[in-house]
Amino acid sequence: MNAKIKLDHFVIHIDEDKERLALLKQQAERLGFPYRPERGKGTSSFKVSNMWMGDHYFELVCLRKQQTNWRKEWERLYNEGKRGVFGLMLMTDNLQAVREEWIANGIQASQPERISFKLFGLLQISMPWQTVYAPPIPGTNLTIAVSQMDSERQYQHIRTRRMKPNSEENGITGIAETIVKSGFSPEALRYIERLFPGCKADSRERLVSLSDSTLRFEQVETLGQELQLDLRAASNAASPSTGSFNIANVTVSL
Repeated sequence: MNAKIKLDHFVIHIDEDKERLALLKQQAERLGFPYRPERGKGTSSFKVSNMWMGDHYFELVCLRKQQTNWRKEWERLYNEGKRGVFGLMLMTDNLQAVREEWIANGIQASQPERISFKLFGLLQISMPWQTVYAPPIPGTNLTIAVSQMDSERQYQHIRTRRMKPNSEENGITGIAETIVKSGFSPEALRYIERLFPGCKADSRERLVSLSDSTLRFEQVETLGQELQLDLRAASNAASPSTGSFNIANVTVSL
């Protein structure tokens, strides 16, 4: 594939519960992950806050209404009471090449989509990137998607102006390894191989080397259709803190 792919962020559905968010803030910040749940973009129908980690981040989503302008499949899952990670979002420098290869591999990739929404019902906001979505991994609700920025200049603007406060201020540079665990069926494992041609495969694992981190899919039969993500953060601090915290079915360790 004539494209570089790296990790970007995780879409995680949570409840708009002030006590839980305050506890998450306390647990994360104790390890050096600053979090401001009151910040972020929002409308009358949804609220998104972010936890920034170098070039990576968590997009923590609360829906306030049954019908929103959030992605419809994710809206349905949220309204069914499902919480946790639903999107594993990657970034590329050649979205067309990724989409063409997915289609050649039999994956029904979406057309490039651009997020837009009305701020307070008045101002139309469009994001400076496009995204291609693959169908969820069979047997799970996890969607893999790849985005491309409109320009490097726009990315650098977002990176330096908006992705704050950032854990890199405490030496935490991002997510080094993502381990996705589920009772993946043989069909699901084959699907992962089509998403990531060239991944290393053994009987129960698929290992993907991204340009900035490692992505590992592990078959754990006892989980059934349950999904768990274990994320290992990287730090260049002289004396880094150690420990972990949880956001729904995501565990972050340092």
